[in-house]
Amino acid sequence: IVEAVILSGGLGKRLKKLVPDLPKPMANINGKPFLEIILYNLFIQGFKRVILSTCYKSKIIESYFGNKFLDMEIIYCVEEIPLGTGGAIKKSLEKCQMSNIYILNGDTYLEIDFNQLDKLVKKDNRNILVCTKVNEVSRYGSVILKEGKIIDLKEKSDSAKGLINGGCYVLRKNLFYEYKVNNSFSFEKDFLYKLIKNKDIIPYQVDGLFIDIGIPDDYLRAKKLLIDK
Repeated sequence: IVEAVILSGGLGKRLKKLVPDLPKPMANINGKPFLEIILYNLFIQGFKRVILSTCYKSKIIESYFGNKFLDMEIIYCVEEIPLGTGGAIKKSLEKCQMSNIYILNGDTYLEIDFNQLDKLVKKDNRNILVCTKVNEVSRYGSVILKEGKIIDLKEKSDSAKGLINGGCYVLRKNLFYEYKVNNSFSFEKDFLYKLIKNKDIIPYQVDGLFIDIGIPDDYLRAKKLLIDK
């Protein structure tokens, strides 16, 4: 495992009262930025190179991490204007060197054994969506599987247990040469359905800790659950 992209351009509008002057991934978790916890988790699992996709107050992230975190090389892909998650991924992939790239959200912590996942990457060259089960899918929407295949994504509505998009993908570097797209778009809303329709993305389910710090309650919960990270 060598290379990952972390989407780190979020404004964190819903966290403004608790995190008023920082990009969302730099929200303080027990004395360190949330993004540092994600990077450390990648480092201990063998990653060598990380592209940080930044936009809002990107200089804060750059000045904190510089060009290296422990032994990992840090590369910055800066959006002058927000390009959406899809545009950010597309632009970041241009800076990547490997043929299959791990994509993570800078505001989400998800326990993944990346070495185990990498076995699937080497076995199957399709794109991968990492899923996880939660007790309440209403905030996220759900991933619908049939016979081990992704057949649909359900919008945020039902209040129940279910399988959700864990905010982590493995994508082919040349993906956006195969599928023509604009420079600015949402990966989840505008593009993911194309991969599902073409049966070009497969699920990988994990059962570890999942935290999205996008709302105040979960940000405060992250401080408790990630105290040893």
